[in-house]
Amino acid sequence: PVIMTRQTDDVLSNNGQDYDIVEIESPGDTFPVSLYQPPTSLNICSMSTACAKGFNARFEVSTEDGRLALTALQVRTSGNVYPSIEGVAPVGQEISFNNGPSNILWADYAGMDVHMSQFSGRILLGADFMREVDSYGASLYRRVLEIHVTEGRVTNAIDRSKEVADRRKQTQETGLHCPYSWERDHCERELERRKLEGEEEEGNDDDL
Repeated sequence: PVIMTRQTDDVLSNNGQDYDIVEIESPGDTFPVSLYQPPTSLNICSMSTACAKGFNARFEVSTEDGRLALTALQVRTSGNVYPSIEGVAPVGQEISFNNGPSNILWADYAGMDVHMSQFSGRILLGADFMREVDSYGASLYRRVLEIHVTEGRVTNAIDRSKEVADRRKQTQETGLHCPYSWERDHCERELERRKLEGEEEEGNDDDL
């Protein structure tokens, strides 16, 4: 079997609590890997086997008005070139001197304040990671929060910890892998819909 390295998650701070961003759902049943995408001109490359997307982002929700903003970014580029991003210059660089010439492993951008005004959708957040659980996504966390966002402002928050715990219990009792995942559930619904459509088409052919 192919074993995938667990990827590092972006982080979102909400009411003073840091959460891993476990899953994102945008309108149209799309599931982006991050709320923010750095400029394509940076030529971002993999930071490590645990960070294939080449960057880690940190976000924060304002306790005053629910404003969702990008506050920090860690990036690696293929050309070791690190210009300002969103008007912010890098504050530090991690440099490796192994194997000849020095190589910048990544650069850090702090003190950012980029309102995620173009994002509407929902975000699944996880805290209290459970290393002993053999699963993925939200099922790896003891505390799970779902937040709804409209044009970059949080409008609602729902505690999903019990639903996720029920999925873990279902997996233990049935032996069937039932992780809590919006994308997985969406794919299963699509497969079921296509199966039903195929059966209906077969039924129509039989009526001819």
